[in-house]
Amino acid sequence: MSIDMKPEDFFRIAMLKIEHCRTNVDNTELLRVDEVTLFNQLSAEEFEQAALKYINKNTVADTEALGTAIFALGKSHDRQFHPVYLKVIRALINSDLNACYQAAIAIENFGEQVLFGGDLFTSPELVKSRLAEHLVKNGV
Repeated sequence: MSIDMKPEDFFRIAMLKIEHCRTNVDNTELLRVDEVTLFNQLSAEEFEQAALKYINKNTVADTEALGTAIFALGKSHDRQFHPVYLKVIRALINSDLNACYQAAIAIENFGEQVLFGGDLFTSPELVKSRLAEHLVKNGV
């Protein structure tokens, strides 16, 4: 991660790169001029590993960057990260609903239903209930 960059900015670039590579969506027009070098410097895999490392180190912290890191990793659409998302939900269901919501969306990106249309902003209690159901379903 760039030393002079806020983590949430780094993970926004990571999200753009991961989505760019994994889903063939051209996100280059969404980059600010000062972000192009970093976007081109790291591979999608390197951004994924940075997000994974950040998530694993911060599942007790309530930070904006945590949700952004989960959002970025979720753009990989990769089922191998399912245990990480479950870990986040289990650890933070009572303290950081945004991070848990991002983890649920990441799970839904590879085709598994979690929220069944529940929206964090209009029905947070429904979201929390569906997250808890998903943990039970997965034996967590």
